[in-house]
Amino acid sequence: MKTFIDFVNAAAKDAKLGADAFAAIQAGDVGRLVTFFKDRGYTVTEAEAQMLIDNKKYYQASIQREAMGTSY
Repeated sequence: MKTFIDFVNAAAKDAKLGADAFAAIQAGDVGRLVTFFKDRGYTVTEAEAQMLIDNKKYYQASIQREAMGTSY
């Protein structure tokens, strides 16, 4: 199985993969998030998934800042 680092590299090249992961994180369900990664061949523990969910508000803020920067 691939690691989360492998996922980050793949998501950087595949916007849909990244968007799908973001949606799974936003859903806030640890089991669903672990399954999301597992179904795509990545190993993410429940603790790691919980950490992603716990920090989801920061990902949204980052996306909003990036969008604002590119809209000018």
